[in-house]
Amino acid sequence: MSPTPTPHRLVLRPYHPADGQDEVVIDRTPFLVGRIEHNDLRVRRADASRCHAEFHFADGAWWIVDRRSSNGTYVDGTRVTEPERVARGNLIHFGETGYSVVVDTAGHVHPDCGYFGCAEPLTGTSKAVR
Repeated sequence: MSPTPTPHRLVLRPYHPADGQDEVVIDRTPFLVGRIEHNDLRVRRADASRCHAEFHFADGAWWIVDRRSSNGTYVDGTRVTEPERVARGNLIHFGETGYSVVVDTAGHVHPDCGYFGCAEPLTGTSKAVR
């Protein structure tokens, strides 16, 4: 299946910026994650599977699916075993590589991220990392 551009965005900020990873803008569906070159997000660590996970936009929300990875895909510490909804404030790990979701499907931004035009604060218990 060929990726389809979407006006909805998901932005991931590396949990440990010192790892040399940049922010990731997810703007098409599906969006593939893994260690090998053909993935949209290439995770260059041995604990990431070649074809690790993928993001989809459906029913007005972003979803993540684990692609039978060896070391798992996690959302807020829980292993993904079926499609899992992803939104601003979630922590996502591909093996040991972690990201926080700083922009959600509606394009609203986390108030502490420094993005222009912050629309509303996070609600509930945020685990977002600055």
